[in-house]
Amino acid sequence: MSPTTYIRHAKAEGSYWPILVAFSIVLLAIGVLVHIVISAVAIFLLLIAIAGWIQENRTVTLARNGSHD
Repeated sequence: MSPTTYIRHAKAEGSYWPILVAFSIVLLAIGVLVHIVISAVAIFLLLIAIAGWIQENRTVTLARNGSHD
């Protein structure tokens, strides 16, 4: 790379969705061992967390590229 070449890095933005996904997976594992109701709650939380994470990434991508709606 020449000295005049710059690499642009995207600023990492914090998100709590990955933490909720990880928590839901742990809760699901606990639910498998303890009670089916805990597993059901964990699956519900996991679906919400995945949907939220996807929506957040989609929103950020559209904001960077410009919305074409």
